Amino acid sequence: MAQTGVTSKLADPYASALLNLALTANEIERVTANLDDFGQILENNEGVGKFLSSPLHSLDNKIQVLSKVIASEEFHPTTEKFLKVLIERKRINIFDDIYKRYLNLLYEMVDLKVAEITSAYPLTTEQESVLESALGRKYNAREVKLITSVDKKLLGGLTIKIGSNVIDLSIRGQLEGFANALETTLF
Repeated sequence: MAQTGVTSKLADPYASALLNLALTANEIERVTANLDDFGQILENNEGVGKFLSSPLHSLDNKIQVLSKVIASEEFHPTTEKFLKVLIERKRINIFDDIYKRYLNLLYEMVDLKVAEITSAYPLTTEQESVLESALGRKYNAREVKLITSVDKKLLGGLTIKIGSNVIDLSIRGQLEGFANALETTLF
């Protein structure tokens, strides 16, 4: 689900509360791993997410299904209680948004920036290293994590997205810029 203004506002307090609970329990790594595992469970078993968010099933049945689904993963009690609260408050359907916001808050806390890099061709390890250090300097971040993807439609170059900032260094972006400039100049 794409994060809209409404789901963002709903996700913020849940993400903040969970981060505070994980900090208090000194279990940031485990809670974060649990959330990632639960996200994978929802992604791999679409029926689980539908069942847990369906108004047709009782709260008790949903809690039982949740307990069975996460039993093999040995979730931390903080994570388990949190997921039960999401089910009780009918917010399990925005789990992805809550998890993304939780990660963003965690990254802010440890001064880590996440850069989404889309390039026309796969980046080499050396290119990734250069990008990490350059972006770290530009954004005053202690660490930069790159999430890379390939899109041949860019023709060449790359785009960088950090937060709401987008830097378009692609050939396609330059060509579109030229086309827009010519269009406004000629007419």
